[in-house]
Amino acid sequence: MLIIERISEDFAIIEDGEKSFTINKKALPASAKEGDIIIKTNNKYIIDEEETKKRKAMINSLYQKLKKKSNLQ
Repeated sequence: MLIIERISEDFAIIEDGEKSFTINKKALPASAKEGDIIIKTNNKYIIDEEETKKRKAMINSLYQKLKKKSNLQ
């Protein structure tokens, strides 16, 4: 799983779970943003929309649970 960690003016930092690497921002789709999950296919990066949605929902769920816990204490 490749996750866009951050995007600067010219480069993007990509994380694969074990290491991070840099790619040229132009190699990403124009709509790519931090947190998106991408797939490299045929020397081209594409956004995995479904996995990105799942990951964001999971993160939101964890955040809501944490928020509830902190309100109880």
